[in-house]
Amino acid sequence: MNRAQKRGLKRKNKPMNRTKQTESVKFLLTRDKTIEIAVNAHLQRFQWFMVCALNEEFQFGPDRIQRTLKAIDRQIDEWNRIRRENTFIDAKGREQFDEDLANEKLRLRAEEVSGMKLQHVCDLYMRGARS
Repeated sequence: MNRAQKRGLKRKNKPMNRTKQTESVKFLLTRDKTIEIAVNAHLQRFQWFMVCALNEEFQFGPDRIQRTLKAIDRQIDEWNRIRRENTFIDAKGREQFDEDLANEKLRLRAEEVSGMKLQHVCDLYMRGARS
């Protein structure tokens, strides 16, 4: 290995300076915030689609739509209750809420009331990745 190659290795193994670390953290936080905004926008649009569909298909007016949105809030409260009541200790010894259990109970309930076979989005992506 010549001198130039050794210097190159030293530069590669050098820890990042504070400015670059700060810039990297700022980038990650900005990216996370951007993703959060995009997800919230999609959820809001879904709610609008749902409200319009309830009106078109079942002639729901403002009162019934408000009742439906309150019922959704009750379902969210129930999901949070299940999540909080079921905790586990993670590999680092921290107590974590069991979202998997809450999600599975919600999925089973949704299957029951819809009469449809429902799958988690991540399961669909994983199946697509294998094929």
